[in-house]
Amino acid sequence: MTMIGPDQLRHYATASVLEWVEADGVGGVIGSSIINANTRKQHALFTVAAEPKGRIVCVSNLQETLADGRLAYDLSTNAYFGAIHPCGFQSLESFRLEPWPSWTYRFDAILLEKQIVPVHGEHAIVIEYTLRHAQHPMTLTVRPLLAFRDFNGIRVERGSFPNHWTATREFIECRPFEEGPTIYIAHPNARIETIGLWYRGFLYERDRESRLDCIEDLYHPGSLELTLEPDEASALILSSPSPRSVSLAREYRESEKRRRESLIRTPGVPRDPLWTALLRTADAFIYERRDGVLGILPGLPWGEGERYRGLIAFAGLLLAPKRFDLARQYLEGVAADWRALHAPSRFEPEPAVGQMHPADVPLWIFIAAWRYWKATGDKAFRDDVLTPLLEDIAQYYTEGEETRCTPQGLVEVGYEPGADYAPLAPLGTNALWYNAQRILAAFLAERDSAKAETWNDRAEKMRVEFNVLFACEMRPGLADSVTREPFVRDETLRASQILAAGLPFVLAERPEAVLECVTRDLYTPVGLRTLSPHDARYVGDGTDIRFLPKCWSGSVDPFWLGCYWDAVSHLKGLGDVATVFAAFETDRKTRGLGHISGAFTGDPPHQPCDYIASAAPIGEIMRLYAREALQFTHVV
Repeated sequence: MTMIGPDQLRHYATASVLEWVEADGVGGVIGSSIINANTRKQHALFTVAAEPKGRIVCVSNLQETLADGRLAYDLSTNAYFGAIHPCGFQSLESFRLEPWPSWTYRFDAILLEKQIVPVHGEHAIVIEYTLRHAQHPMTLTVRPLLAFRDFNGIRVERGSFPNHWTATREFIECRPFEEGPTIYIAHPNARIETIGLWYRGFLYERDRESRLDCIEDLYHPGSLELTLEPDEASALILSSPSPRSVSLAREYRESEKRRRESLIRTPGVPRDPLWTALLRTADAFIYERRDGVLGILPGLPWGEGERYRGLIAFAGLLLAPKRFDLARQYLEGVAADWRALHAPSRFEPEPAVGQMHPADVPLWIFIAAWRYWKATGDKAFRDDVLTPLLEDIAQYYTEGEETRCTPQGLVEVGYEPGADYAPLAPLGTNALWYNAQRILAAFLAERDSAKAETWNDRAEKMRVEFNVLFACEMRPGLADSVTREPFVRDETLRASQILAAGLPFVLAERPEAVLECVTRDLYTPVGLRTLSPHDARYVGDGTDIRFLPKCWSGSVDPFWLGCYWDAVSHLKGLGDVATVFAAFETDRKTRGLGHISGAFTGDPPHQPCDYIASAAPIGEIMRLYAREALQFTHVV
């Protein structure tokens, strides 16, 4: 149970860096600091999924005031340049993360409890208030602050902000823009006042630190006055695209509590504290897209590279906890996406520069398919869905427009639209391509042995040529890339080096040399550095990804730990990964509460930077923990 007390909550600088985040399972993501002072533009109280991706921040925050006659108590906290006002955080008694974010405020002898309950499967949240130790009813005034903009943008005051704010005894309907969403606020017969004014100059401190737009104006269309009776819960329900009666608040809360309790039970597994926490965390990333396809969010409350990070996270988020039905749905969606887009640059338009090439991403489908097959033994799905998909992708890589196969069987990139470099063969892409051919051969073996043999022969020829061309002269291990004309061997040491030794089929002729150089120069307890610290381009303070444009040049990405420990397992058997799990136990309590940070600085002490939570690291830590600590035999 994550609980924070008044000593930490009433210290703004300490409390404002701790964040909570929740998701509704259909693309909506909400969150803030634990004192509900928004410190990023992605922080929001109510969002809805947008087309074709992303989301719209509808309600950024609430301004809340509790009143008893002539006395008024602020719950809210806002940051402005040079000021914090109001200072509701000074009245906070506790914050609790489980089962959902909950706060207790103390005003002399009176306590006010507040909880925010996302409704899974729809864009709706319940905000519930309960007054304790009061001698008589009190009035709570709630002032919504509207943004209605992209979750990566900001709103700037404009006098003509439409005030489409229609109130009844049960609902408020709000639709500022014809092309935007309509939101509803269900209330318990509150007194409604229509105002229409701007709150100016909110400061988002984490964005300021990252040199991003950090000042926003928010529109206040009106207020709700709720009468709070002692010891009786009173709720608001925010929803879109249709209203939800406030009478459903208790039902929603109890239903969501049962759902969350069911998530942390894995068949045949005794309750394990870290595993339970990881299961809670994993649920936030899994969602249904607007087209009905199951997706995996790349990060919370934001992230890039959805298919790249989703495919890496897949085994840990869905296979390790035995959510096999969802795993099939996810792979079916991936198959549909590939057939619709049919080119790496379209399949993943948001590459992680310095870590991967768009040509890598469709090849991760082979790894996901292999892990699914090993976990489930689902022969029908393998033969009917996965094998045709993998054959189609493999055919593209031999004949496609954005990649070329060399006479040695290596994959070259540099033919995609907008490429501004000479064609080259990257190590990471070719390690994945080698595995793709071996996996396809294994899937075809029973049905078409001749095809399987052809792919195995191609893979073996490629392996031999690869190890000759990529052998380093200046250090152990393999080159990062090879250019044919003129011949150039780039011996930069990046995290993708580990793919040659840590994927299911080992490409490196001397995997121990790969593991040696990665361990010496890249390994940290929280992941692999994305560039060797001996490289002149190395950036160890996290600014390579904190500032735009991002280019991973030394910051640590935790997801590489999965492949690293796979390589250790190939060479040495079971590895000692206890220190890894201990490191993330600490991280889960120091930034994005309950989550694993998406990046750390390359230099010790490896401070979290960039993403609050990232799907790929959480998925890989879950896969490792399930296999190594819980000894799950279905996880590879």
